[in-house]
Amino acid sequence: MKTHVFRSWLVLVLIGFVGLPAFGTEPTNVRIEFVRPERFTDFRIQNRGEIQSSKIFSGEMIRYLAPVVARRFPGATLSLRFTDIDLAGRYEPWRGPQFNDIRFIRDDTGPLKLFFDYQLTDSKGKVLASGPKRIVDVDFQRRFMIYANTGLGASLAYEKLELRDWVNSLPRQTEKIASSK
Repeated sequence: MKTHVFRSWLVLVLIGFVGLPAFGTEPTNVRIEFVRPERFTDFRIQNRGEIQSSKIFSGEMIRYLAPVVARRFPGATLSLRFTDIDLAGRYEPWRGPQFNDIRFIRDDTGPLKLFFDYQLTDSKGKVLASGPKRIVDVDFQRRFMIYANTGLGASLAYEKLELRDWVNSLPRQTEKIASSK
């Protein structure tokens, strides 16, 4: 009988641990979607297809931007709907298979481009800001040179920094709304 009780208890504990990620996670304050990523200018991350690249991109951006949005707009949610992306750098397949997933950034690789529609809503769903946005940065490498050796230089560093700067440039309309009540 004791063995049966112990097994039942053990099973409940294991189920609890397995269920923690599903129940313990909070909804994110950043949402990302893509409109026909197969038609984007250059959207192959680590030389993967567009569908896999969209999963990588959204995961990286959500993890990076969530604290930025939370700090700047507490309680708000930012929704980004990408209509075109041209990632920083280019693949150089002629270098050999060991470089298949490395993007090289040169002066002639062209600008980084992020085209999207956005909507920033407060915790009650009221729209604080929205509209289309086109980020085209020819000088991204020089602007963000200081971050090259900070650990951010891994995946999508320039794209993360562009979006961070854009979020930080949005007016803090929540302060105006709070002070007018």
